[in-house]
Formats: sequence, structure tokens, C-alpha cells
Amino acid sequence: MDHINKDNWNFCHYKNSNLTALVSFGASPEILEDKFIYYVSVIDEENNEQFQQEFDNVDTACSFINDKYAEFWDFKDLSFKEDTGGCGSCTAH
Repeated sequence: MDHINKDNWNFCHYKNSNLTALVSFGASPEILEDKFIYYVSVIDEENNEQFQQEFDNVDTACSFINDKYAEFWDFKDLSFKEDTGGCGSCTAH
């Protein structure tokens, strides 16, 4: 089973119906604080946030998203194009 990890978090997510669970990246709003923040978010198909939780490091964010979604949601790796058929999918091309 595929999981989100520190090497693929920026191009993989979990998908279930019209919801997507992903890890994203941000920074502390305090100008003097040089701190990166990782978020686990669930968004709908119109990119409306349904849930978000903040983490101090990518490993903890990855553990959380995998524990919560990996067993029941589909893993999607956006670095690979899914074969949807149609022109260009046959051996003649």
C-alpha cells in the first residue's frame, strides 16, 4: 500500500469521492520567527477547506494523514499521468 512520506508529500494525496486530503506547506506569520509549518487539509472539489490541522514538521504531518486516511481513501500520485484511455493510449501512438 502506498503512503505519503517526506519524499512525496508535495505531489501525492488521498482521494475519496469529492474530497481530497493533502499535506501543504506554510510559514509562521511572526516575521522574526523563521519557522516552516505543515498542514494536513481536506478540501472539496471546489477547493473549499473542510478540515485543517497544523504540524511543526513534515514527518508528523505525514504520519497523521496516513493514520487517518490511508486505509479507506485512494492514494493518488500526481507525478504519474493516469491512463484514461482515448486517443494516444493505443500502441499505434
